[in-house]
Amino acid sequence: MAKQWEHLIRDWLVDNPDFIENGLQVIEEEHYLLDPIGSNGFIDILCKDIYNNFVIIEIKRSDPAARQAFKRSFQIR
Repeated sequence: MAKQWEHLIRDWLVDNPDFIENGLQVIEEEHYLLDPIGSNGFIDILCKDIYNNFVIIEIKRSDPAARQAFKRSFQIR
């Protein structure tokens, strides 16, 4: 059931990106991210802001899941 909530929230944010930031444009949902060392994965929502910066939106249902995703994303290799 929790996964369904994440999909509902993701779909709503894809339709309403201005809820996060005015001018945010969705590029793709469930964007596949290839990693040369093999830890490939998906970004929930990939966007660009008004300054043409990439914005990554990840939806997590719990604090531990959010911390783990953040930790994996910024590990020094």
